[in-house]
Amino acid sequence: MTLDKRPAHPTQPGSPGSSYDFSDPGAKISVGEAISSIFSTYFSRFWQLYGFAVLGSLPMLLFMIFGEFGIENVDSVTVSRLAPMFVVIVILSGLLNLCLQGAVAVCVYRVLRDEESYFFECIKTGLARIVTLILISFLFLVISMGFCVGAGFITITVIHTRVAWLMLIAAGLLIIVGIRLFLSIMFSIPVCMVERLGALESIRRSVNLIKSNYFACFVVILVIAILNIVVILISSVVSNFTDSIVFVIISSLLVTIPSGLATVAIPVLYYQLRAAKENFLVEDEADIFD
Repeated sequence: MTLDKRPAHPTQPGSPGSSYDFSDPGAKISVGEAISSIFSTYFSRFWQLYGFAVLGSLPMLLFMIFGEFGIENVDSVTVSRLAPMFVVIVILSGLLNLCLQGAVAVCVYRVLRDEESYFFECIKTGLARIVTLILISFLFLVISMGFCVGAGFITITVIHTRVAWLMLIAAGLLIIVGIRLFLSIMFSIPVCMVERLGALESIRRSVNLIKSNYFACFVVILVIAILNIVVILISSVVSNFTDSIVFVIISSLLVTIPSGLATVAIPVLYYQLRAAKENFLVEDEADIFD
């Protein structure tokens, strides 16, 4: 069956006449093409996408500068004074990064359409969906806690058997399940932003979208993670030779470069999965964020 015209504005999965009618559930993405697209997307709008990453790391960086480095002698009283401030910083940083992940999804959408993207406009679009993004984050936390409780119960049970090979198998299976769980729901934020679904629907959509592409997505994320780890290790080794606050700032800015790449990877993979499975070509669609 051939169709002459594809729909212009698919936002809801399974809606009549949407581009989901072109679904090919078993389609696979290319690891090489995905990695190439991630790098090209990132460096085509480097300063903007890097700016999102820097902004996301700013609260913790300021805490380090004015908290840790602003105090000469750290004692129990100082720690108790800094603890509430640290909790507030973590919460604010989490909310900010949720908004920025939404902004990155919008910016990547603009890049793939070869359109101009504006820093604060992307942030504003991400902020408009912040409530749903918070709910997604909460559901992710609940799922993760459920997994951790289950993993803890299994671990204790296996340890009591004192059978080495059984402990190794259990550890391996738990690692595999944990990775698969993360991969299954990692597209929830791009789904929420682009398809404008609710929190639970976004997670379900993410789970369905990655099917048959777990290994490819895992390899891509692993490559990006290794790059991040290498940069962090180099920064850590160099930091042993100096405790200068200037170095801390420069080091943080350098480490943020590959972390910014990681934030771009997920929306790029999301668009590639939709292109492979649903014939969704972002450059041919009506402007979702218009």
